[in-house]
Amino acid sequence: MTAAADVLNPLLLRDFAESFAGLVLDHDKRVVIVYRKPDAALDARVREKVKGVTVQLRDARMSQREMADLRDRVIADTGYWSEHGVSINGAGPKPDGSGVEVMTTSGSTSDQKQLRAHYRTNAILVTQGQPAIAVPMTIPAPLKRPITPITPPPR
Repeated sequence: MTAAADVLNPLLLRDFAESFAGLVLDHDKRVVIVYRKPDAALDARVREKVKGVTVQLRDARMSQREMADLRDRVIADTGYWSEHGVSINGAGPKPDGSGVEVMTTSGSTSDQKQLRAHYRTNAILVTQGQPAIAVPMTIPAPLKRPITPITPPPR
């Protein structure tokens, strides 16, 4: 499964940026799940490249590129949000293509409502999270979901 993901992820990011959303490995069921906006060419390429592994193709709301664009907009606006009482501590695309997860200090429904209204999308999920602190590690720990940490603005 990991070998299949190692082949698929860079290929799909490069050749299908407009439709590819993400990969999830279900180790218990031994399935590679490819999330994508419906794309017959992507589906054919996945079937061509991966043999001997069960692959499920699932629909996604947004491509990884679209989620990255939204994440970048949110991160670029951290100063604005700080002035409006929302402390943004990171953001990242959801691997199932459902949207962007934004970490705020409070993780409140109020934060989520404000972000969704400002960006005119309900593809933002707010969770509670503190700013990332760099800690030296000898062995990097794998992330369950990609999050782009940011440094909070000085007070």
